[in-house]
Amino acid sequence: MKVTLEGIKAKIKGETYLVLPDGRTTLCILDMENGYTIKGLAACVDPAEFDETIGRKIAFDDAFRQIWPLEGYLLAEQIFRSKA
Repeated sequence: MKVTLEGIKAKIKGETYLVLPDGRTTLCILDMENGYTIKGLAACVDPAEFDETIGRKIAFDDAFRQIWPLEGYLLAEQIFRSKA
């Protein structure tokens, strides 16, 4: 058993993006199959340089990276419980 990219992608049931009122920060909220949400952020220094497409990608990647350790912990717990 191991945590995989495909396994994580399969657990994402939705994604929502918000551009915050500062005009330079993008928030990505990933909705997981169990109802948990993960938030990722992206921001640029100069609002004049803001690109929503780039902000969405970076915010998604930030949120996605946060899932790996959570899934690793969950797997370790499952392995531990199966040996008890």
